[in-house]
Amino acid sequence: MKRRDAHVPALDALLADPVHLTALAFLAGCHTAERGAVRDHLAVSAEAADAALAALRDAGHLTARRSGARTWLSLTTTGRTALTGHLAALRAIAGASWPARSAPATASGYSLPTEYAHSADGRGRTSTMGP
Repeated sequence: MKRRDAHVPALDALLADPVHLTALAFLAGCHTAERGAVRDHLAVSAEAADAALAALRDAGHLTARRSGARTWLSLTTTGRTALTGHLAALRAIAGASWPARSAPATASGYSLPTEYAHSADGRGRTSTMGP
């Protein structure tokens, strides 16, 4: 068995859960997103989505802000760092077989898949401005 290099980033245990990873990846493409849009995108029960979002909030990966009847979610710097580190670890594990993408780089220098650059107001409108 090959030993893992010390410079290879570790996988984030919280993001090993596909629902958690999907939620952060979704939020990475938005300035802010309505909670309902994130829950719909996760394609799990409302209870499972709420539990995942609460775990991510408790870990400091996202913030929630109420505006009237809606709750708006945003990725925090901690969440973005966790996501990009986790994706870097996955790329390191995948090695050269990982396809190159032409997505804009994040502040940490890692690119996020272009399919996550979208609106999340729950109505299909393209916007990064929030409520």
